[in-house]
Amino acid sequence: MKSTGLVVSAAFAACCGAALGQEITVIGRLYLGPCSGSSTGNCYVDVRVDASGTTCEVKLDSAAQEVVGITNANFMLWRIVSPPKGWIFTTDGVAIHDNWHRDFTNPKLAPDSMAFVWKNKRTVRKTYKYAVTVTDAATEAIECTLDPWIKNQ
Repeated sequence: MKSTGLVVSAAFAACCGAALGQEITVIGRLYLGPCSGSSTGNCYVDVRVDASGTTCEVKLDSAAQEVVGITNANFMLWRIVSPPKGWIFTTDGVAIHDNWHRDFTNPKLAPDSMAFVWKNKRTVRKTYKYAVTVTDAATEAIECTLDPWIKNQ
């Protein structure tokens, strides 16, 4: 499924650093704005939480996102898409490991804690390990983490 010509809303722009009115391309549930071909692009990663009782598991919406290849994305945005309520990112919801040269800067948690954004300067071609951590919104007693990869190309 591919849709083009979708325009960034005011709420999304305020949350995620995208330009109001910017066009994005949607391919399935992997949102590219675009991840390649534009120095003004953004990359979107959808997060799912499967929960049962006091345990949970974080998954990326697509197995293809286990390693996100970035050629020209200025911002990376992770957002919880399923379930739509009940889970939020922790204050350090997306932690980039081994970021000693600060390729990733300005981490921001959305006001509703359902999205997390990093600016990606792409100054170094490198593969980064990162952690996505979510917690239950009601009590914040349950926390679960996933450790995928980002490859700056």
